[in-house]
Amino acid sequence: MKTGVKIKTRIISLKGIKESLKTRDAPELTEAQFNTIQSFVCDMYGHKDTNTNNVRYKMYAAKHGNLDPKMIPPCADRRI
Repeated sequence: MKTGVKIKTRIISLKGIKESLKTRDAPELTEAQFNTIQSFVCDMYGHKDTNTNNVRYKMYAAKHGNLDPKMIPPCADRRI
């Protein structure tokens, strides 16, 4: 799949998640929705991994700990 098509597909999926959360009284992400968002965030940081915690670690380790925390994705515990 071409990159442009992949990004458009992800954006459509994210819009669907946003719309489904609007219609609930107490919006909560399903595991599948959370995984979709997490995968998108990893793509934004240029990593093929789908777990933000793994990407955080890889980026931190690559800089030997000398990295501003604002420059890495949020951890999964933050529930993006």
